[in-house]
Amino acid sequence: MSRTDAGNALVFKPTRACPARCDFCCDPTERAPERLHRSVMLDLVEQVATAVPGLISIIGFTGGEPFLVFDDIFAVLERASTHGMSGAVVSSSHWAHDASTARARLAALATVGLQRYATSCDHEHLRFVPLERIRHAVSAALELGLTVTVTGTFAQPGQQVAPLLGADLAAQVQCENKLIAPYGRASGQTATVQHYGLQAELAQWGCYRRWGHDILVQPNGDVLPCCSTNNTINPLIFGNVCHGDPLTDIVTAITHSFLLRILKFESFALLRELVARHVSTADWPAPTSASGPCGYCAQLFSDTQRTARILHALAQEQPHYLRQLLAQAELPTATVETLTAYPS
Repeated sequence: MSRTDAGNALVFKPTRACPARCDFCCDPTERAPERLHRSVMLDLVEQVATAVPGLISIIGFTGGEPFLVFDDIFAVLERASTHGMSGAVVSSSHWAHDASTARARLAALATVGLQRYATSCDHEHLRFVPLERIRHAVSAALELGLTVTVTGTFAQPGQQVAPLLGADLAAQVQCENKLIAPYGRASGQTATVQHYGLQAELAQWGCYRRWGHDILVQPNGDVLPCCSTNNTINPLIFGNVCHGDPLTDIVTAITHSFLLRILKFESFALLRELVARHVSTADWPAPTSASGPCGYCAQLFSDTQRTARILHALAQEQPHYLRQLLAQAELPTATVETLTAYPS
């Protein structure tokens, strides 16, 4: 989800269905039958609101195309708003046939807590969604006071959203310019930092969300710790709500994950350093072969055996790492001993 880097979001992907067939789509399974039903999403909102109040501040929707289940979005955001949670939606804007339709639909969602609207505008999306519909949706969102992000995914560095969207609207929204990652329909494309002429510095690479989590619930119930466009191949699945795993347990595991703390607060370089203390070889992929930090993360953890070795090494390293942090805080020795005896 495109949003300010603060707070935790619970993001629903209710369907994989989508009116577009972009050639870089990371999840090209638009005809897949899985569906995250309204009753399930309402129950999950109640679970986190009751068991871990305040931990989730945003309820988001992504896809596929979430507006295909508009009534579900409305019902879930309405319930979430009673618990003080705000709403965010990512959409292709295909539904915004005219200005009045765009305003009516977004205004309805705004009454139940929608605060952020994100859409796409690039050469591929424009093959399926006319520019005027994107502009209708963006204009309506701005008129309603929503925070708006418009993302473009491009094949070459330097290509930008603003000239496609129009300077008038681009000046009022957050424009995000991304490069194609070689997953889904883009598999096989030469989409690496080396190809793009960019620097691959593991010391600078970490999670796209440095603070907080985007906790994504897939249509089949799988729960992932991020909403990256590369997460389709990422095996870092923390549970499945459709198989009976309590969402509150999953959320707690994600927010307490030592691995995620390293990737968010530190870098992939430190991750390699910590793992190397306990594992002689982890067969690390070359960062130049990745499309960027998210692509590197997906590539790194796509090997389940390597993932197991990394997690085993981190389990051994966590007490030492925590001890160092507590020492930097200059806490009394007795306090350090107590806290490191029960690492979180």
